[in-house]
Amino acid sequence: MGTKIIFADDSREDFELIKLAFDEIGHKDEILWLKDGQEILDFFRARAHFASNENIEGRYLMIMDLNMPKLNGLEALAMLKSCDELRKIPIIMMTTSQSQLDLDKAYNAGANSFMLKSYDFSSLVEICQSIKNYWIDKALIPTVRIIGG
Repeated sequence: MGTKIIFADDSREDFELIKLAFDEIGHKDEILWLKDGQEILDFFRARAHFASNENIEGRYLMIMDLNMPKLNGLEALAMLKSCDELRKIPIIMMTTSQSQLDLDKAYNAGANSFMLKSYDFSSLVEICQSIKNYWIDKALIPTVRIIGG
């Protein structure tokens, strides 16, 4: 079972760039796009609803922007990390913010990594290669079990 990448960001352009960068390094698995923190929560609620009385299992890696509408990245991060199963999902905060306060808040809320966005395509490819090398190829990511009911 492969690891599903969820890219949570309100910018379609950023999503398209990240997809292209992962394509460039040979990552062929689907990358899911969720546009805000509320869509992240709805995604997992919907999976639990449709699971009925069965379990849905999967491995996820989330790359999340800090500044999103509805629920921002820090709010969504805190909600995910408050759930016993969903807290297992590694979450990389990827943002334009270089604020020490944002960095501290993200790590205090449970972020696994904090990276600066790059709009230079070759730099973005390097970032995606680093993410793939560690999180997809080397790290052991736990299976998340979503229990319906």
